[in-house]
Amino acid sequence: MDIPERRILELLLPESLVREAEEAAQRAGLPLGEWLQVQLEEVLGSDVTRRLNEVYDNVDSRTDPVLAEMFYGSLDPEDWPQARTKTSRDAWALWQQGREFNRIEGLTPLLASWDSKTHPSQIRLRTYLDDVKKRLGQLPEKELSVHLHVDVGTSERLTRHYDLENYLTPLVFDLGARRFDLVSAEKVVGGGSWLSVGTAAPAEDGLAAWAFVDCMAGSSATSRAWKERLHDRIETVVWEAAPAGTVACTMAFRCSSRRNWASLWKPAGDAMGPILGDDPRRPYNPNDDRITEIAFHRNIDDALGNNVEVGIWWKSLAASEATH
Repeated sequence: MDIPERRILELLLPESLVREAEEAAQRAGLPLGEWLQVQLEEVLGSDVTRRLNEVYDNVDSRTDPVLAEMFYGSLDPEDWPQARTKTSRDAWALWQQGREFNRIEGLTPLLASWDSKTHPSQIRLRTYLDDVKKRLGQLPEKELSVHLHVDVGTSERLTRHYDLENYLTPLVFDLGARRFDLVSAEKVVGGGSWLSVGTAAPAEDGLAAWAFVDCMAGSSATSRAWKERLHDRIETVVWEAAPAGTVACTMAFRCSSRRNWASLWKPAGDAMGPILGDDPRRPYNPNDDRITEIAFHRNIDDALGNNVEVGIWWKSLAASEATH
């Protein structure tokens, strides 16, 4: 559902309590919608919260005049947030690395770990992240780019495991996602791994030859309905998955500056089954290991509130690899 969470709170609570909720969400470093999700799960449990999310996401205020009047204060669609939605690939700002600030050679990148804080894998990850931060030094607070070049060692690892998003997420979370407008990575065989940080400059290549789809995905990226909406939109333009082999992918996210945009990467990637192929028995688990080049771009639009628009570009690399 596209109704801003703040508007729901305004209907239920005094303004002073709404402000307290917003301040608590800011202290937690979360968008208001995600902070509310955490509070609901603590009080009601995850199963009840999931059911509430399903109801929330399936109500369509755009076709219900009572809800339209209640939440938007107008029956005119031109006054609703969706009227600002841009759907053309030309409406997206893409970035490339500008001036390089620092480069770390001889790096051994580590994947995200979901073990406990005391588990050896988490301790290794923490040590790695601390070392990277120390070697990079003090970074500017905004308009940055970061690129991770991963040498996976063997060709089998290019398409099996070693998911690039799982390398980038812990790194960018630790460095501070709001600093970056462009986050990218590639995996190769040989040559060693390295990390580069610099400015984010407007891209010269608009990816005109790449396949493209975009979608107003909504606000609650942690819900199944958010993934379904993006997945179903992709299905409208994709007849079959990209050919077997490696794939390059670019994803852009238009969202509020307050949003931790790195938390959107995984749910958006989970919806890419129509592009990458997946197992029907395991929905939202695409074959994303075969992405060997990935880039995440941020487009800031505070008028969207908690809503998120997603743009996806992709191309198969199998043909170019066959000629080398």
